[in-house]
Amino acid sequence: DPEANRAMTQLMYQLVLQPKQAGTFKMGSALIRVSGKAYKTEPFDITVVDRGVAAVAKAQHDIFVNMEVKERDVYANEPTYAVLRAYSKDFNALRKVGEVAFPYPSNVEVHTVSLAKAEIEMNSRSQMHSQVIGIYMLFPKAPGRIEIPPAVIEINEPGGKEKVKTNRIALHVKKLPLDRPDGFNNAVGNFNIDVSNPSKGDPNEVNKPINVVVKMKGDGNLKSEILPIIQNSPDYKVFPPKISKNIKTGKQGLEGSIEAHYVIVPNKPGNIQIRTAAFSFFSPDHEQFVNLGEKNLALKVLTTEQVEDAKTAIEKVNDYTATV
Repeated sequence: DPEANRAMTQLMYQLVLQPKQAGTFKMGSALIRVSGKAYKTEPFDITVVDRGVAAVAKAQHDIFVNMEVKERDVYANEPTYAVLRAYSKDFNALRKVGEVAFPYPSNVEVHTVSLAKAEIEMNSRSQMHSQVIGIYMLFPKAPGRIEIPPAVIEINEPGGKEKVKTNRIALHVKKLPLDRPDGFNNAVGNFNIDVSNPSKGDPNEVNKPINVVVKMKGDGNLKSEILPIIQNSPDYKVFPPKISKNIKTGKQGLEGSIEAHYVIVPNKPGNIQIRTAAFSFFSPDHEQFVNLGEKNLALKVLTTEQVEDAKTAIEKVNDYTATV
């Protein structure tokens, strides 16, 4: 707890419930004692619907699928993981699990992390087998309460394919602070910006193209939309960039780097400054904005005559030979 400056321990207990009949039932309070003091949860109602289809009821009786979310209290554009896990008392029943259809709500950006089935685990107390069948990364777009609809999983039964649904999940999306700095473009995570010229040794000539790379590295909601652009200037012309990505999923969201490869054409000789737009991001770990400002790249631009005069005799002979 950063406000109280103390360490906290969180224990989470997850139960799989199998309703025996249709109707509305009240779940009582869960009770826990900590340091001699008792704490209770609020009771809540569960409505069990009888679908009236024996085959579906049988499939649901054999296999249960649950959606588990790592963090339900997140900021807007802060990633969280959703894990789909299938449960069954019959080890072989988990082999019937087929394709997974995960919902794509309009207010949540969904990235598929993995659809590979994990090793089957067994709980020795409950004699229940379980298997992870899908992992997804969720990026809520706006603050407020966001509900993730159930995912639909196909079960390959001898008589054909049947479908079961997971539970619904509600996310509590927190608002970002109001003191947003300049250059904030919904970047949430931890990032760094660098501007470079890959051809450092070559002379920069007026009216000739120069390659400039803007690189963003870090983790979070890493995407090209939040990458700061190179600002226009009377000192140079800037052309639309080519984007390259090297991204993978990590513990803190998408991690890696994104590069924007620009072509810059100087309009005049002398010292010029290539400037990017201001960039800032919100750090969920520190719960505050980080302002990186503008990034500059200084270039010395020569005239055609200055470039020729700077060449050695061997370089002039090579240029002449190539022309011939």
